[in-house]
Amino acid sequence: MERIKPIIYLIIGVGIPVLAYLLVGYHHVPIDGSLFTGILFATILGIIVLFVRWGNRFYISWFDYIVGVIFVYLASRGLFGGTYLSSLFWVSLLLLFVSIRALNPVIHIRLFFYTGLMGLCLLALQGYLQYFGVLPSNNTFFDITGPFHNPALFGGFMSILFVSIVAFFFLDRHNRGRKGALMACLSCFPLIITIDSRAALLALIASTGYILFRGSSWCVKKKEKSKRLMLITLILILVPILSWQYFKRTESVQGRMLIWKVSWDMIKEKPVWGWGSNGFSANYMHYQAMYLQNWGIASEKRLAGNNYLVFNEPIRIAVAYGAVGLCFYLGGIYYLLFRFRPRQKLGITLKVAILAYIVQGLFAYPTANYAILLWMAILFALAVRELARKNHCIKLSIQRKGLGRVFLLIAICFITIGIFDQWRSHRLFVQVWQNRRHYSADQHLGFLQSLQTPLQQNARYLAYYAQTLFKNNQYAECIAVLQKWVNIKPVNEAYILWGDCLYALSSFHKAEQMYIYANAMVPSRQRTRVRLAILYKNMGKWEEGRSLARQVLEEDVKIYSFETYELHQQLRDAFNIY
Repeated sequence: MERIKPIIYLIIGVGIPVLAYLLVGYHHVPIDGSLFTGILFATILGIIVLFVRWGNRFYISWFDYIVGVIFVYLASRGLFGGTYLSSLFWVSLLLLFVSIRALNPVIHIRLFFYTGLMGLCLLALQGYLQYFGVLPSNNTFFDITGPFHNPALFGGFMSILFVSIVAFFFLDRHNRGRKGALMACLSCFPLIITIDSRAALLALIASTGYILFRGSSWCVKKKEKSKRLMLITLILILVPILSWQYFKRTESVQGRMLIWKVSWDMIKEKPVWGWGSNGFSANYMHYQAMYLQNWGIASEKRLAGNNYLVFNEPIRIAVAYGAVGLCFYLGGIYYLLFRFRPRQKLGITLKVAILAYIVQGLFAYPTANYAILLWMAILFALAVRELARKNHCIKLSIQRKGLGRVFLLIAICFITIGIFDQWRSHRLFVQVWQNRRHYSADQHLGFLQSLQTPLQQNARYLAYYAQTLFKNNQYAECIAVLQKWVNIKPVNEAYILWGDCLYALSSFHKAEQMYIYANAMVPSRQRTRVRLAILYKNMGKWEEGRSLARQVLEEDVKIYSFETYELHQQLRDAFNIY
């Protein structure tokens, strides 16, 4: 065992953070690279556990059973309407949880936090280089995105990783490297502020307040007074910050309010069991169109866009799983925040991360951030003994050890085969997209058709495949792909393209219905009404088309781009408006 320890330390301490950084920043796969990171991370740890000598006893608690049931349920969603890749991720998180539980007696817990610290510093380094213009951002609208495509994902992960590492080393008073670790963390703090993610900032403030509360000796002596003082202090800090953030980005806040109003209509439709795990993304835009047509005001119609995120975890749970799921969610929060009273640094670190996760979940989407889920699974696995203090001892006989290794090997093989297949499919898709000019039309379509089975739940693939079919005048096949696309994520662009196909097939009345519905989804989108105005002209409805064209040309647009200029030119040429 002593011989293999240095290898384990090297793999976990150096190899995994570098691997994670490279994969999260791997831009040749059109999905969140941290999803692949989590799967590979779990697979590596699972392989390590196979070669570690198992003890004769294993302590298990009720919390282990709950985690197992949750992960198995989430993994099974991919077999019943979800995505196969996300199912692999949840299976890998279960493998990760089990592996860390098995490695707990073998390696020191500080190793995981030093690994996290290394990853935090690597991410911060890229963020600083993007801020100073040395490295490009992954989004043209934002200066700092890290290896992600969105600053909200980057800020959310950085804030939770930062507060949990700070909490651990702040409470780890017997660690000689404590001060150096805290100084390294503090060097990352300005970047988190610079990212300008409101949800991440609020989570950072709330969790930092809890760290100071638990770490202060004065708070330990005078708990009642300190609780009141901390509550008053947090209110005095949060109220001005929330007010400032609201007036700084009023349209963003109003956009979230619109999403929550529409989500409430969905909750009223199915209040008990909800719409299912993918119900929000598959149905929200239909309800937004209905709401804007019947009750939407001018400002809401201007703000509305294509959306498949709730920006609020309790509302998301209520939409997906109804009142039943919401009760489980709120019950878990109540236990973790009020009944769970940690006494050791691991438990306190977990509670800090949970608090940051919950606060962030009120205004953002941490569940959609695979990097956050990966880190939270690690923290839960490390702190499970403190979460459930009553543990049941299981004696591991030779037969049980053999059976456990067989199940572990099956899980590793399943994940390895699955991840290789998905990686190859996504990589091929990107290669086809990047080299599309070098292929003939038949070769291009042949490659895309071969990816239908592995990528049938990938909205980006379906969108690109449908657009390629349309460009090659295969309108019936394009409509068949569009039907699959709108079943996953019904967006404005899909219905515009559907209308274009019907227009090309001379089915003008059906094309009109598609354009009208696409405009109802996102009323501020001018491209839909331009299509509709030109359609009216070809249908002989000259006055209706000309009236709509004048309306489009005279209204203010949110962003006047080159596409807007071209659309306006089409209308001027079609209706002689100069």
